[in-house]
Amino acid sequence: MTEEGLSAGKSAATPPLASAATVFFDLSRHLVAVEHTGELSQTAWKDFFERIVSETALSLGFTSSFELEPVPEKYGIIGLFKSFDKLTRMKVTLRIPNPELTRYTKSLYDDLAKSGVREYTQDMKSPNGLSKSEDARPYASAYLAEQGYKKGDVQFTGIRDDGEETVRSGSVSARGSIKQVRDFVRGMHTTAKTKEAQAALSAIINEIDKLHPKGEMDE
Repeated sequence: MTEEGLSAGKSAATPPLASAATVFFDLSRHLVAVEHTGELSQTAWKDFFERIVSETALSLGFTSSFELEPVPEKYGIIGLFKSFDKLTRMKVTLRIPNPELTRYTKSLYDDLAKSGVREYTQDMKSPNGLSKSEDARPYASAYLAEQGYKKGDVQFTGIRDDGEETVRSGSVSARGSIKQVRDFVRGMHTTAKTKEAQAALSAIINEIDKLHPKGEMDE
């Protein structure tokens, strides 16, 4: 707008308008589902989100930090663990499992809890090959990492396909798809009736349980 009247022009917000993504927390399982959108950076959004939650928690008097750790696809880490003919090294940083325990992880949990350990880095090596028995520590650690109770990648080194190989796994989250709740996620939740909201949330929870089965290997 000028003194003479209106004229064509362009404007841009500074800073630019924020892009939004919906985040669902399943507190009973300590799992978080994040809406996938191409408008957000694949890594920066996580850093900003963690900072927002951590600073808010600090302002409320909580001292613990907040971090999101990718839960890989089912059998992503275990499948890689089993794929080696001889596994000579496995490096992983574990976090104390809570709330889900299985017959593979209970003894490890009891050990960490008794020792007051919240985070534990393991660098297991054996030129003769680590045990891949389900009752041994390497398998329990790999299984625990696959459940999401880890920090960063899991590194495996060993013999596979007649050659020595080092690979990493665990940095990519499992991804699901729920078409029937797309409109709910994109904004209808602001006006949705209780029945509609409950149906959408049930669909999301069912998809989470499908990607990450609850208590699948519990005794």
